[in-house]
Amino acid sequence: MEYEFTFVVDGVDVEDDALVCALFDSLDAMLVRTAGRHFVTLSAEGPGAIRAAQTAVAALATVAPAMRVIRLDRDLVGIADIAERTKRTRQNVTQWAHGARHSKQPFPLPDGVVGCSRVWLWSEVNTWLRTIDLGDPIELPSREEMAAIDYALAFPRQDLGLTLELHIAADEHERERHEVARRLMAKAVAHAGRISDDDVYGGGPILVVCAVCSDSLAWVMSQLPLGGKLAVVAVSVGDDGDVWELGLSAVPLPGSVPLEQAGLDCHASVGDLVRAHSSGRLDRQTVLEM
Repeated sequence: MEYEFTFVVDGVDVEDDALVCALFDSLDAMLVRTAGRHFVTLSAEGPGAIRAAQTAVAALATVAPAMRVIRLDRDLVGIADIAERTKRTRQNVTQWAHGARHSKQPFPLPDGVVGCSRVWLWSEVNTWLRTIDLGDPIELPSREEMAAIDYALAFPRQDLGLTLELHIAADEHERERHEVARRLMAKAVAHAGRISDDDVYGGGPILVVCAVCSDSLAWVMSQLPLGGKLAVVAVSVGDDGDVWELGLSAVPLPGSVPLEQAGLDCHASVGDLVRAHSSGRLDRQTVLEM
């Protein structure tokens, strides 16, 4: 599948005509400068947005070695922007946002407020627009995929080619799982940085399961792809909603602790795992061996 990305970049200058032409000719990429910052937009293919972003960043490094890819641009839009992109009136868009039209498909929640105006994440608006046959066909990364991509850019593991994949189950706890993913946006997944051997995780992505306390550990491990060895459980803990990242492995790892040694059994839940860490039976950095 082909995805489109707009990255915030540094180390390049839009006045460099040779670079601008090279990016366009080689990658069909567009380099622009807006409000003093440089942005590059390009498309890349992959089985998912995270893998496609990895391909895009690698391609940029080949054409523009001096370019530093900082993060994804969130492409926040207001009522006027949405109206312009859909060729509808502002009144139409306001009705969508207020639920006065197409209320069977709730409009996305605003991402924030700028001045007195609400702004939305364009990728979420575009997904909603597709439900009424007005969406752009271009595939864009979801909020959760953006978080994982930004993490990989902020904490690169180029020697490992490390990639994170967020898993959010579509069930009765989906809203809670999305909230866990949202809180992860500003955090680093501690266990991912502890893995230093291709044989440990098979050279593939680290699976981050956005969980609730009632999830069973067996279910979490069942989300691993064939041959997967490591999962990170992300779960909201306490009244303040702090997100813990707890490691589970399908094979023995250096420093990992077997399930039984932690006082747990095959029927244990994520909540049981949290209590094991809270009680001091397990260190937060310890990976539990299933």
